[in-house]
Amino acid sequence: MEITRVNIFPSNDEDVAALCSITFDDCFMVHGLRVKISKKGDYFLFMSDRKQADGAYTEIVFAVNNETRRMIEEKVFAADKKFAGEPDARPSRWKRRFSGADHFSLLPSHFTFKSRM
Repeated sequence: MEITRVNIFPSNDEDVAALCSITFDDCFMVHGLRVKISKKGDYFLFMSDRKQADGAYTEIVFAVNNETRRMIEEKVFAADKKFAGEPDARPSRWKRRFSGADHFSLLPSHFTFKSRM
């Protein structure tokens, strides 16, 4: 199983650096992943989840083992760093350098910018 595409979307939420979706083997897509960056600059990936009636959150999708989770994190974090254009400090996440693009796609060998209408 290989991640063949990562889509990064800027977030207006100050707690969430970016939203993303990933595609496995060009045939299975997962939406709703969230990238958060701590004040120290550490990256965290949160999988798609749903709020239950009792207020608890349950993950809809998740990596079954650490190797798969690390693979997903590496691809998503690399795409987010390329999208933001600043690998370390990010004072303003929503000030993007890609005019006209409202999301960013990372393909295996190149980057594509698309504008949703």
